[in-house]
Amino acid sequence: MKEKVGRSNRYKIVPKKTLRHSLESNVQLQDLIDLITKTKNS
Repeated sequence: MKEKVGRSNRYKIVPKKTLRHSLESNVQLQDLIDLITKTKNS
């Protein structure tokens, strides 16, 4: 979610939101975040 604050944009993560591409529309953003953080911390 994007919010305009003055001249800056602020972004909020909505973990339950699904990805926009039709091939990935069944994947929630939280799944992607989990994958990235597990890979980074391994």
